[in-house]
Amino acid sequence: MSEYLPTDDGARKGITIDAGGGQHVFEVDITSLGAEDGQWGYSNDETVLDQATATGGDRVQKMHVLMRYLTIGSVDSFTPARLIYGEYAPGGVMPQDHLPVFLEDPNILADRETATSFDGSITFVETTALDQTLSGTQQTPD
Repeated sequence: MSEYLPTDDGARKGITIDAGGGQHVFEVDITSLGAEDGQWGYSNDETVLDQATATGGDRVQKMHVLMRYLTIGSVDSFTPARLIYGEYAPGGVMPQDHLPVFLEDPNILADRETATSFDGSITFVETTALDQTLSGTQQTPD
């Protein structure tokens, strides 16, 4: 598989194989709740403010921590994120509680008129977890 991946500046270039029907996409809008939005990053300590946590921070610090996680994260078909959904079907919980996804187009806006919160959006695209798919078979070149 690695022989098909780009070797130069291709960290954001992808491979797509579609069996028909297109992509299964979730567009999620984000609104921070300001000071009362819980743990933000790796620590719930409100006195810790750094590149990986901003639980006690202001909206700009929280935006930067979120964008840093999205920038340095390796969310792809080998290490997909988990989008948890469900519990909205007429009969109760959906049979699958999450989907393997990768992220596209994270967008965050801090409106000057709003002092404590920010808005944004992220697109989640369902993917196949290749680490599980490829680990069960021996891949040999033709």
